[in-house]
Amino acid sequence: MGPAIARALSLATGLVPVSVIEIAVAVYIAKRGFESARGLVRLAGGRRPRRRAIAAFALTAARDAGMAATLFYILWGWNYSRPPIEDRLELAAFDGGAPDSSFVRKLAADLVDETNEAYRAVHGSGDAGTPTHWT
Repeated sequence: MGPAIARALSLATGLVPVSVIEIAVAVYIAKRGFESARGLVRLAGGRRPRRRAIAAFALTAARDAGMAATLFYILWGWNYSRPPIEDRLELAAFDGGAPDSSFVRKLAADLVDETNEAYRAVHGSGDAGTPTHWT
């Protein structure tokens, strides 16, 4: 499920030429700053009791922390339950120690072969004669 969410987010945010999360954080900070300033003005003007202002601040902080935790688990938390990379890439020969040089050579050759096969599938030939340009 995690890769599907990551792909959907990448497709959606890839349409914007800047970091969407930075914009979202800036908007969030500006909104919270404005609300805090407005609350302090009301508190200083005597239009809001101190106890109510503290309760409103605590509830807002708890809500925001809950939303942040929920978003974290939805967007990134899936990665904590993923199997190790060795299992996902079926690298059973790699046991955490130094890999055998023949294993590394075979792995590299397999990756080159798979890359070349994918290139041929996309372009219809082994070499287009010009650099690949992505649009």
